[in-house]
Amino acid sequence: MPKEQWKVYESRYGSWEVPLYNFFEQLGVSWAAVDVDGRSLLHIVAAIESQDSGMVIVDRFKFLMSKGLDVTAEDKKQRTPLDIAATFGNTDILDLFKKEVPRGEP
Repeated sequence: MPKEQWKVYESRYGSWEVPLYNFFEQLGVSWAAVDVDGRSLLHIVAAIESQDSGMVIVDRFKFLMSKGLDVTAEDKKQRTPLDIAATFGNTDILDLFKKEVPRGEP
């Protein structure tokens, strides 16, 4: 994530997450790692109920996508992070992928 985006993120949510993510980066974390059920961090974030954390969840989801995580990757139950977001009612995540269609167009 570019420095200017970090600054916005940090001003919005506090200062602890940015240093933590930077620390993980320095350690060489594999953001694309999956658990034994084939779930990536996107799957995990998509399962957090958004009404509890608001836009924090969306920003974390965007951050992980910026690290190359695939929103179409399926876990062992053939569920994508978007499937999980829909199951948990995380419409803010789903709205990231909404196509705006101008009125009068199919």
